[in-house]
Amino acid sequence: MKFYEHHTEPLISSSAFARRFLKHCVYGMAVFLVTLGIGFWLFHSFAGYEDKEDALMETAMLMSGMGPLKCGAIDPQQHPYAKTMVSLYALFCGLTFTGAVTIPLIPVLHRLLHRTFHRPKEPPSRVL
Repeated sequence: MKFYEHHTEPLISSSAFARRFLKHCVYGMAVFLVTLGIGFWLFHSFAGYEDKEDALMETAMLMSGMGPLKCGAIDPQQHPYAKTMVSLYALFCGLTFTGAVTIPLIPVLHRLLHRTFHRPKEPPSRVL
């Protein structure tokens, strides 16, 4: 399966590039939504957040890099590994956020590199 044009091939058209860019944006958004779903499930199931809005809020705060709001509200007697889970999920979110933002940049960087380094060679001009 071929995702990008080879350096010996010409650049794709602007409309094809726009489709490729939008496809990569959808891939990045899918990674983001899956991560949000995993966090929501972890907070709701394992950290003791019965209220779904609170679980979603904690997940969104961790994914944005702002940190948990009510981490002190987790009862260590009732949920002994919840704070460990929250800290591991925060590390996972940091890596996933970086990857999800990078996915749409891949076609832009490929086009930039392709245009910069793989131009068709022009014949030398003759000087009289």
